[in-house]
Amino acid sequence: MNIPYGPLLVVEDVPNVLELLEITLRFKGYPVVTARNGQEALGEREFYQGYRERLENKLRQKNMQITRTERLLTTLQPDQRPAFEALLQQAKDERDEIQGELDHIYQILDQVGLWRIQTLSELLCTA
Repeated sequence: MNIPYGPLLVVEDVPNVLELLEITLRFKGYPVVTARNGQEALGEREFYQGYRERLENKLRQKNMQITRTERLLTTLQPDQRPAFEALLQQAKDERDEIQGELDHIYQILDQVGLWRIQTLSELLCTA
């Protein structure tokens, strides 16, 4: 099933109803984010924005480490290079992993902007 609008934000102050909606929508294949009130719903977006900022900082630090290691490699003798080349490759792999997480967070934040109101019957009938 293709979900064009990303995760669904379900806001409900009655815990049993919230759980029922979450289970039902997940069963139908929808990604669901739940909140018990409007303030908690706004907090979900803030959480992802804070997480994005932390990942961006980690990515900047990893890029600086890679740059320093690449500069160091140019000054080393050939017999000293293998250990630092391994460190460089490890740093690049970690950078790629961070970038993948960051891309996922960007996607979530983009989709949060597309959250729209639908009735439960609309959601259940489209699956």
